[in-house]
Amino acid sequence: MENGEIRCIIVFQSLFPEDKKTGYELYDDSIKRIIRYYDKSIESYFYDVSSEKEIHDIIYSIVKNIDSYREGLLFHFEMHGDRDKGVLLNNRTFVSWENFTGLLREVNIATNNKLYVTMATCFGRYFYVKPDLSQKIPCRACITSSREVCTDDILEDFTPFFECLIETGNIEKANKCRPFETKFVYKDMRMHVLICIFYIVVRENSWTDEKDIDMTILKNHVNLLCKSMNLYEKIFFDVDEDSITRDWRKIFQDDIY
Repeated sequence: MENGEIRCIIVFQSLFPEDKKTGYELYDDSIKRIIRYYDKSIESYFYDVSSEKEIHDIIYSIVKNIDSYREGLLFHFEMHGDRDKGVLLNNRTFVSWENFTGLLREVNIATNNKLYVTMATCFGRYFYVKPDLSQKIPCRACITSSREVCTDDILEDFTPFFECLIETGNIEKANKCRPFETKFVYKDMRMHVLICIFYIVVRENSWTDEKDIDMTILKNHVNLLCKSMNLYEKIFFDVDEDSITRDWRKIFQDDIY
């Protein structure tokens, strides 16, 4: 199976009565329509949820019947978000980022790291901005924003994204179809965790600039840290040791957030 291949799209919407229903609009106008137009064998589902329990029950059902979703699953969320509190549902209650991440993790483990997540949500990137290095990652990759977003941002970004996703069947290819100027950023979660580990090593060695990096020290520290935390088994799935020590100078310049 090719990296980024998607066989099933599930849209979760929880918006207030006065909100434009962007989740359903994307699902009905872009996802379902384009699937029919290209006659693609991609499954799609839409859920309008009003409570954390509803989301939990849907997730539980997916995990229970995971053989139907194992080959490339995408969750798309259309909800309000708060940087600190989590996602805000239409019943005016929050699902904390910790609980939200835990629900995703169950699915990602069941799919053997083949869950992808897109969030048309303000501050969606904060659901996993500081990884829990003792647990497996909650998804293989995500498209999220660290800022406030509006209806126009969502439709301008995700309409061409979903059309391209369905045409190509691949989220990595579809990511290139999104506007160049966008509030939403694609992140590979394994690389995001590696970046966080890298920053730990940088702080421990008091490196302040790229020229300070000693690659031998860096490689040894990263390998020891990964092994001490059992990260090969718990987080990286199929990432080998060579991947962990590749392109650190480029990662040094990346934005952890």
